[in-house]
Amino acid sequence: PCQWHSLVHRAVAHRMATRLPIQASILRVEAGRGLLGQQQFFYVVETTVFGVCSHARRPFEDFETLHAHLSRKLQVPLPALPPTYWYGNDDPVNVQDRRCRLERLLQHFLKNVPEALSDGEERLLNFLELPGAAAAAIRFISCDEEKRAMWLQRLCETTAVVDCFAILQHDQMKAALLQLGRCFVRDMQAKTASGGRLADAEALCQILARAFPAEAGQPLDDVEGVVESAENADIPSTTALMDVLWDLLSLQGCGSEGSYTSSFSVGVAAGRALLTLASSGFVVWGSMLVAFFNQGGTNKIANAIKAAASTVCHNNAFILRMVAELLLRGFDGTVVESFLESDHAADRRIILNHLFMSSDSYVRMASGLLLARLLREGTYFADAAQAERGLHELSKDLYSSEGMTMDEALQIMLHEEAMWGWLCRLVRAAHVAVSSYALQVMELTRPSPSLVLQTPGFHDTLVSQMAAHVHPSVSGLAACTLLAAYRAGGCPPDGCSIPIEDLSRVLTGHFAALQSNSEEVLVRLETKITQIQGGCNAAVTLSDLLVKSSGAASQLEAEGTAWTGFASDVAKSMEAACHQHMAANAALCMQRDFLQTMASVSSAGEYNTVIAVQQGSDEDVGLRERRLLELAERHASLTTQLAEERVSLTEQLTEHDEAARHWQGELSAAEAMSGTARDGQTAPQHVSVCRARFESARKAVVLVRAQAANMDDQLRSVCGPMAVVAGESEGATFGADSAARLLEGWGLLMDTHQDLARRLQGTAQQLDHSCSCLEAEREQR
Repeated sequence: PCQWHSLVHRAVAHRMATRLPIQASILRVEAGRGLLGQQQFFYVVETTVFGVCSHARRPFEDFETLHAHLSRKLQVPLPALPPTYWYGNDDPVNVQDRRCRLERLLQHFLKNVPEALSDGEERLLNFLELPGAAAAAIRFISCDEEKRAMWLQRLCETTAVVDCFAILQHDQMKAALLQLGRCFVRDMQAKTASGGRLADAEALCQILARAFPAEAGQPLDDVEGVVESAENADIPSTTALMDVLWDLLSLQGCGSEGSYTSSFSVGVAAGRALLTLASSGFVVWGSMLVAFFNQGGTNKIANAIKAAASTVCHNNAFILRMVAELLLRGFDGTVVESFLESDHAADRRIILNHLFMSSDSYVRMASGLLLARLLREGTYFADAAQAERGLHELSKDLYSSEGMTMDEALQIMLHEEAMWGWLCRLVRAAHVAVSSYALQVMELTRPSPSLVLQTPGFHDTLVSQMAAHVHPSVSGLAACTLLAAYRAGGCPPDGCSIPIEDLSRVLTGHFAALQSNSEEVLVRLETKITQIQGGCNAAVTLSDLLVKSSGAASQLEAEGTAWTGFASDVAKSMEAACHQHMAANAALCMQRDFLQTMASVSSAGEYNTVIAVQQGSDEDVGLRERRLLELAERHASLTTQLAEERVSLTEQLTEHDEAARHWQGELSAAEAMSGTARDGQTAPQHVSVCRARFESARKAVVLVRAQAANMDDQLRSVCGPMAVVAGESEGATFGADSAARLLEGWGLLMDTHQDLARRLQGTAQQLDHSCSCLEAEREQR
């Protein structure tokens, strides 16, 4: 398999070599002197690569060295070198024979260019003394895919000089470059292009701009030359080039992660290459645009604009500028007709809408010129109504922007001969909005007097636009354009005179209209200032209300924090009471067990007394236990319920208080604004509604506070029986002590009862403290 692969690779390389446009011949043999002064013959080799010729002067020994090197390197047999004689080498017959043999040998070398260059030494290219650009072009076409990027960069560096552009303009080089561009487009669409790959794509765009040079446009008056340029243009190849470049322009930001900057640079390089192609001439570029539109080019332009508009980058305006300029150049005649076809309607709307919505002044002004040219087509333009409204809005922007200046790049472009003539044709349009906008843009370009007055037919156009039947917005701008040209020292064309009467009449009406517009603007400004002052006053009032509301909110927050702490203390007191109740139950159980034990060990004489005391003690203990259990359960349930209701009342009080403060602020604002309101009926109604809602909120606050006071009384009533329980417990303890005097071992019972009394007393004190806290909080509320 390895041998088969090697054979296939050699066959492919040989086929590529046979297609390389490289030819070599030995023109002549020149006699000279060697290093030691002996006679020596030099062979003048002429090499033609991609249409570029170069010459090398080589002695026979250089041929021997090259033959020896390639014999070791190539895997194909090479013709033998011409024989060398001891005598007769300078014989003319032998010299010519050697020249012919060396020429055939050299041509055989050129058939194996890929294998001869595979080691990177470039012995063959150095022998031929090819220019750097030609050598880089040969290596670029004949190298493997993985090495093509390196030779692409070298090709970009060596062809930066204009003299080397001819190498790139060869048909075979164009085809190879376009094929590589399609590969770059596929990689970027699949988002597999790395940073290095994107750098290669940027270099390719620069090379493509050189491979398809922009020929100097023919003068507009040379009709035959313009037509010949359009006919000689290589439309198919340039259409393929535009297809690749627009794809690269629309795929900005589609590289792999972290390579956005490089992909944006690729888009810029592609746009500049298209601008270079567009400078070939108005008519020629128009022919290219028509062919590009017919092959789905409008969709690619729409994709490029959407990519530039959707990507977040401050340099995207630069992409939109390039797209707008590319459309403006050549946007006339068949280009407009093709652009208005129904198949392109969706893409056309995307293009025009994105350009119109741009915030860049260059792009917006260019979109207005495109709309103006489309409106000249009249009913053929399906979106004429929307376009006219957009053009009116753009015209208002130009009027309202006092001291507005045009971008220098757009100004330079519109001063070009072809673009200036295109702009003059817009001024001649019968559509008022088109002619008016064209004159506005023309005024911003600040044309020289010679450009205005010496352009064939334009002086007559301006004079005709000052006729009485022409709309004042058009006639006034036409008169101002002529007046500016005359004041700058311009003279009317031969056979024409200065229309003094028309200028006086039109300028008088124009400046009167300007004065009226100025007065209207002043009135609108005064109204706006009054509105701003009212807004400032309302803002001050609102600021005061916000300060008051902030203080009230802080107070409510502090009260809420205090209630939260108080509820936590009550919960802790309840938990401690439960623990003490459990401890008391345990002590009572111990007392009962001890009494039973003592009864069993008592004497018979004391049995009846002990039994009586024990029965009384058992009855007291059982009664006390049941009473304590009932009171504890009642106290726990009531306390929990009342605490939850008390917290709920606190939340309701906070909400009603906030509502009262809110409607108090609304009432104050309504009363303050009722004096300035224009509608005399609506404002009092609003004040009445605010006052009613404020009174309702205030009554709700009073009601909730009364409920909170009632709840505090209930809490105190719940905590009252605990004192009674403590007294009964003390009585029970006293009875237990009396019984303990009968038996010496009953001393433990007295200690236990005393401990229970202390615990119950502590519980009562904690509950009293809770009641006092609730009372204090109620008084504070």
